[in-house]
Amino acid sequence: MADRLKPEHTGIVEKIRVLENEVVTAKQRFKKYHNYYAPESIVKNSKQILSFGVGGNCAFEKLMCLDNPDLEIRMFDPTPWTRNNINGILNGSGRKYFKELPDGFSLSRKIVQNNITYFQIGYAPTNGIQKFYYTPEKDKAGQIMSVKNQWKSFSAFNPDGTRLSTEVNFKNLETIMNEANWSTVDIIKTDIEGHWYNFAKEILEKNIDFKYWVTEIELGLNDNYENNFAQIREICSALKSKYKIVINRQRLKPMLELGFVKNES
Repeated sequence: MADRLKPEHTGIVEKIRVLENEVVTAKQRFKKYHNYYAPESIVKNSKQILSFGVGGNCAFEKLMCLDNPDLEIRMFDPTPWTRNNINGILNGSGRKYFKELPDGFSLSRKIVQNNITYFQIGYAPTNGIQKFYYTPEKDKAGQIMSVKNQWKSFSAFNPDGTRLSTEVNFKNLETIMNEANWSTVDIIKTDIEGHWYNFAKEILEKNIDFKYWVTEIELGLNDNYENNFAQIREICSALKSKYKIVINRQRLKPMLELGFVKNES
């Protein structure tokens, strides 16, 4: 669904456009896999993929398997709604694409069975059970729905102190890779709300090697906009000697979507 620019976001979106022009170092001419773009050559020559943040759709992950049936994809999301509906999400995602293919639905099922493993775990810089916050939604009768039916964005942060919370399991990137017995990872996708900066810091501090990382960056969740901008500049400055920086999609809300492509790729 396309973004709609809200009047209250006009100013920050204008500043985001300026920031994007400042930090981006290359044009993005990649193949589109649903809502995310990725270099086709990297997809076809990769093996190990980590995907953080499933929500209600994993078409990006499934469509990459059409170009490379040998991908090993590990997906992570502790959101209660996602956990309770994961079978439908896995099998239903990308339906409009697979229905156009010969034996497409059979192929979709094979991809889910052979290429994807889902974990009820979120990313955080420290391991363990932690609070996961959400703005409660109400049903038609005006009653707050149970947490398992809450499906809008959860976050590890509670910026205004008004959110409700549940407790879920989090692990850091080093632990996740150790448990997979991976020393490197080819492609990373992160939609982890305000934790993107901690994720990037771990990549840098642990010298974790990757070919392509695409990330959503939600602003205002764990700090103010100006501090978030400073974090983005810091990470882009640290990565730009080794990676080309591109825009995945320009958004009309307080967020960016950036991609980091290894220079040798």
